[in-house]
Amino acid sequence: MRQFKLLLAATAVFILSSAPAYAQKFNRAKGGSAPVMEKRIEWVTTSPGISEQIIQHTGFVVSYNENLLIPNWVCWELTPEEAAGKLTLRTETVKPDPMVKGASARDADYSDSGYDKGFMAPPADMKWSEKAMVESFYFSNVCPMKKDLNEGKWFELEQKCRYWAKKYKTSVYIACGPLFVRDEGYVIGENEVVVPDAFFKCVCQERDGQWVATGFVFPNTKLGSELKNLAKPFAVVEYLTGYKFFTNLPGTLHDELGLSINADDWDIPGWKTQ
Repeated sequence: MRQFKLLLAATAVFILSSAPAYAQKFNRAKGGSAPVMEKRIEWVTTSPGISEQIIQHTGFVVSYNENLLIPNWVCWELTPEEAAGKLTLRTETVKPDPMVKGASARDADYSDSGYDKGFMAPPADMKWSEKAMVESFYFSNVCPMKKDLNEGKWFELEQKCRYWAKKYKTSVYIACGPLFVRDEGYVIGENEVVVPDAFFKCVCQERDGQWVATGFVFPNTKLGSELKNLAKPFAVVEYLTGYKFFTNLPGTLHDELGLSINADDWDIPGWKTQ
C-alpha cells in the first residue's frame, strides 16, 4: 500500500511538472445529473456532483460536460472485427454533437489556439461503420490536446489497442478522457473550452480466460517519455479522476487488477516485469 501511495504522488508531480504555465483561468463548476448505471465492462462511473450528459452513439458512449465543453470520459468496446474495419478513414470537419443539450465547442475555438482537436474514441476504431465514424467527429468526443501528444504517444496507444484486439481475437474495453490535477487552468476560444492538464486511458481485455487491465496517464504536453513509463495501475487513474473503471468485471477482478500491472501482458517495447 505504501508503494501504491508513492506511485500516486509521483504521478501527480509528473503531470504538474509537465504542464505549461497557464495565463487564462477557469473554475470547474460542478453539478448535474447522476450517471446512468450500465452493466457493460467498459462503463465508467462518474464522481457524484460532476456535470454530465450521457450520450449513446453507434460505436461509443460519451459523458459530456457542458461546463467544460469537453467529455468527462468516453468508453467503448473494440472487437477484433471492428479493429480490422476496412472503411476509408474520413477527414471531415469536427461538428457540434446534435445530441448535446446545451453549449458546445466550435471550430473557431480551436483555431490558432496551439491545441489540436484530440479525439477520445479515435475515428480509426470506427472504420467498421460509416455512421460510427461520422459520430466520432463530434465535439463531444474531442478535447484540446497538444499536437506532439496527439500525433505521438496518444496515437501510439490507439494503434496498440487495435493490435491487441486483433492479436488476441477478443474485445478490448477502453475508457479515456481528460484529467485535471488542479482547480484552475487554461481555456481556449470565445466559448472558453477547458484545456486538460493530462489525459487518461484505461484498457481491459480477456485473453484465454484470464483478464488483464492497465491504465495510462499522459501529461498534455510534448512527451519525451516512452509509453512504458506512462503506464499506471488503473486504480491510480481512479484516484486521480474520482471515477470507477471496469466495476462490472466478474467477482473481485476489479480490485485485483486495479492495483498492479503485469508488463509482460502488453507488448510494449522495453517494458518488462521486474
